Amino acid sequence: MPTAPERILAMAESEQRHRQGQDRLFAIYRFVGLLLGAVAAIGGLLLAAYLIRRGDSGYAVAAFLGEIVALAGLFVLGRYLGRNGFNGANSRNGPDG
Repeated sequence: MPTAPERILAMAESEQRHRQGQDRLFAIYRFVGLLLGAVAAIGGLLLAAYLIRRGDSGYAVAAFLGEIVALAGLFVLGRYLGRNGFNGANSRNGPDG
């Protein structure tokens, strides 16, 4: 098999390109998620401010507290999933095996 070394090298280069593409895509998804979370948080605060200005303070408090609870829940869920290996990386290929 005279072409085996070239094929093995081509396979390794292809795997490296694929892995780099996956890492880049993962970074983009994390950034988009962060951006959407910021938009949702600012939107919730603007909704509460609008409701206060309109005179619906009860609804404003409910909107504000609902947003706080939702953001806290997402934060806790993100920490839990990140700690248990659900952060986009394959946990089996980590340093522990």
